[in-house]
Amino acid sequence: MKCFLIAALPNDTHDMDDMLAYRMYGLWVEKVKMAFLGAHAIFDKIAYLVNEYRALEISANKISFKSCWHNKATVKKGLKSEFHDSDDWPLRGLYWLSKDFLGDNDKRKPLQPDTWHIAQIRNHIAHRYLKVFGSPFVA
Repeated sequence: MKCFLIAALPNDTHDMDDMLAYRMYGLWVEKVKMAFLGAHAIFDKIAYLVNEYRALEISANKISFKSCWHNKATVKKGLKSEFHDSDDWPLRGLYWLSKDFLGDNDKRKPLQPDTWHIAQIRNHIAHRYLKVFGSPFVA
């Protein structure tokens, strides 16, 4: 079945590629949304682990997987000194995963072009509303 997602915003119109696409409802749609959200939640748990492992002393309500790598939780302030010359290759891998997977807020800047869309889908599932459309006629 062909499915595509549309993030629903108030007073927002979307162009539909397929005129035979219908709104999809069902328990399986909600299970897929929750699985997607759960997969993203593990990254914040990894950030807590990095915070404890490297003694970064970031407060629990301010830590996130995207911001735990930078001074004062902003990219413009630069990478924390704890990570500059680290020989911990798995930790470096987690840093680049945060760059690849979460991307930047600016959709023109992520390393992978689709990361901005994935981040938007995650934000809409968690904080707004996400509609799933599909065509019942396409296998």
